[in-house]
Amino acid sequence: MKKLLFLFLLVAAIPALAADSQVVIMNTESLIYHHPSCSRVESCTKNCIKTTRNEAVARGARACRVCGG
Repeated sequence: MKKLLFLFLLVAAIPALAADSQVVIMNTESLIYHHPSCSRVESCTKNCIKTTRNEAVARGARACRVCGG
């Protein structure tokens, strides 16, 4: 039973780990990060960089309210 519980917890954690390393587009001026397919990325200028969600959060950025990052 403990092995089954451990396996369940491990499988449940995988999507969360993948989300942290997800590639996002971060505006270094507004400190907002977007999913690459977000409509707001099109208006991103020279202040936007490609990074991971983890790195964006570490830099103090928040998720876009349109796409959720």
